[in-house]
Amino acid sequence: MGDKQRAVVLVNTKSRRGKEWYPSVVEALPKHGVEIQKAMPLTDPKRLIKEVRAAIAAETPLVIVGGGDGTLSSVARFFIGSKSVLGVLPLGTGNQFARDLCIDTDVETACEVIGAGKVVGVDVGFAGSDHF
Repeated sequence: MGDKQRAVVLVNTKSRRGKEWYPSVVEALPKHGVEIQKAMPLTDPKRLIKEVRAAIAAETPLVIVGGGDGTLSSVARFFIGSKSVLGVLPLGTGNQFARDLCIDTDVETACEVIGAGKVVGVDVGFAGSDHF
């Protein structure tokens, strides 16, 4: 990313560590080169989806989503074919998706990975009306 990367940060505060770690995330990301345009702690999954879709529609370069595997899978489909990149903050219980991407579940380390700007392509499947 080099220069500061503009980002929207959306955290599911109902995820295992979302509410507790939200303040640390907002503090750590700028230290790692992320310019936060908007940050929101959210408890309503429908609102989270709405905010993700709005950030993607605005072509926000980086949309950082904090939560568990359920949170991330609920928004992943909106990034397909978009100009936005999904930043993963593993704040859930299992965090298997983050583990598969070799993202540590420690907030500071996860924020460092996002700030480093490494982008990894992820295969997406489609079954019925669901992406996975």
